[in-house]
Amino acid sequence: MTVSRKTFWLIPLVLLIAAQFYQPVRTNPDLQGDVNAPGKLGLDLRRSCYDCHSNETEWSWYTNISPFSWWIVNHVEEARSHMNFSEWNTYSSSEKREFYQKILQVTDGGEMPPWYYLPLHPNANLSLETKRRIRDWVKDKTGASTPDRYR
Repeated sequence: MTVSRKTFWLIPLVLLIAAQFYQPVRTNPDLQGDVNAPGKLGLDLRRSCYDCHSNETEWSWYTNISPFSWWIVNHVEEARSHMNFSEWNTYSSSEKREFYQKILQVTDGGEMPPWYYLPLHPNANLSLETKRRIRDWVKDKTGASTPDRYR
């Protein structure tokens, strides 16, 4: 049995249209506090991190298109489960200390924000000056010595 070209393209198209009727729930739960980073750093974190690591996600138009919506909602839920700036006040002092160190590690190492986030959010890219501010902030919050790679 051979499948015509028309049928070959029609089946995925029908599946894609049908997928639009199943949309994951995009939530922004109540805020439980905030990290309250100082001045420009607070703005930098909001611009680069809060879409995934807070309850203040801006759900862009493309989060309404399945199957992308499934992946994006899952990604945000996973990111919030690792660390959520909107639930900062619920963390213990030792958890916060670990988060400060992790924030420095992943931003300094270029892991965050992830490469696949940047094409649609180019303003989220972290400048060397922002990385400097993060390093100084972590040093201030933890008292730990941090590498000075940006001078």
